[in-house]
This record gives sequence, structure tokens and C-alpha cells, in this order.
Amino acid sequence: MQKLLSCAAFLGLLLTAGAAAADDVDGTIKAIDTENGMIVLNDGSQFQIPDEFNIEGLNSGQKVVVFFDVVDGKKTLADIDILE
Repeated sequence: MQKLLSCAAFLGLLLTAGAAAADDVDGTIKAIDTENGMIVLNDGSQFQIPDEFNIEGLNSGQKVVVFFDVVDGKKTLADIDILE
């Protein structure tokens, strides 16, 4: 019985971890709206910039990989990599 409970707990942990994982998307920065705290990619995707996120060095026209979480139905920036 204890082995069954351990397996069930492990499976629950795996499912929870998968749901919390960030998604990612490749694109080119179309605009950085500092007034509204948004980054917009050339395909129209919009990502909310958290207050603590440093956007220094990001510019329109840069190719990037955006890592994001969905928080309250909004895509929220988790990390961003600039592609060369």
C-alpha cells in the first residue's frame, strides 16, 4: 500500500511540474511598450513584462526566444534569449 501511495505521489508531482513549465516562442521584437509593460513580436504575440524584469539591451528588430508563463490568462515574460 505504501508503495502504491509513493507511486501516486510521484505521478502527481510529475504532472504538476509539467503544468508549471514555461512555454517558449521564437520571433523578432516588433515593439517594446515600456508604458504598458509589454513586448510585442512581429507575429503579434504580446508578453507582459514583470516589474522586476530588466529589459535593458532589448531593441526592436532583434531575433529572440521568449520564455513565458500564462498568469491570469496573460502571457508573462519569464526569460528572453537574444539570437545572433
